[in-house]
Amino acid sequence: MDENEYIHELVLKVFEELKNSVEHYRVEFIGAGKCYDGVQMYITVFFRTDEERNDAFADGVTNDIDRKFLELASRFDKKKLLKPDRKYIYYDSMENLEKNYQGKMQLYFAPES
Repeated sequence: MDENEYIHELVLKVFEELKNSVEHYRVEFIGAGKCYDGVQMYITVFFRTDEERNDAFADGVTNDIDRKFLELASRFDKKKLLKPDRKYIYYDSMENLEKNYQGKMQLYFAPES
C-alpha cells in the first residue's frame, strides 16, 4: 500500500466522526481525493459561498478542522505518516462549484488534463 492509499484509509476511518465534530460550521464534507496544485488532498470541504470560505480562513475555522482531522486520524496512524505542517483537506465553496463546474461534482473531481 503506497502512502496515498494509506492516508486514504485513515480518512475513511475518521470521516464520519470528523463531519459530526464540526457540523456546527455548516459545511459539506466530501470524502474524495483530488490533486490541487500538485498536492494530493483527501477531503474537500465546501462552504456555501466564497465569502464564507474566506472568512473561515481568516477566523481560523479551517485550522480548527485541520487540527481535528489530525487528532482523530493520528490514533490510527501506525506508520506515523501524518504531519501537522501538511494539509490533507481542501477548502472550497458551493458557489465556486456552481460558477465554474456547472454545479456538478463529476466535473469538479474530474482528473486534470
